[in-house]
Amino acid sequence: MIGAEVAQDYLCYVLQTTASGLLKGQSVALIRDQVRAELFNHFRSAEQRLLANAARHAGINWRQFHLISGIASHLEAAADALLRASLMLRDHVLGEVMFM
Repeated sequence: MIGAEVAQDYLCYVLQTTASGLLKGQSVALIRDQVRAELFNHFRSAEQRLLANAARHAGINWRQFHLISGIASHLEAAADALLRASLMLRDHVLGEVMFM
């Protein structure tokens, strides 16, 4: 869910926070909470990126659907017009033949 570079950054943060916290005399519980909070932030950021990508993909698909729907509607109208024209031509040809 997180990339190699982000994982490496997180591990560096863990090492730095742990070493710094222990040198300052901070409690293990406090250091653990800081590390957990940072991990949560990394996963939340990854989740937000994933949702943003999904939304962007859905938007592209919606635009494609809308475009294809419009084209299909125009094609249907054109097919209807061709059908009417062919029926008119048939009636005209039959009328010419019948009255000859």
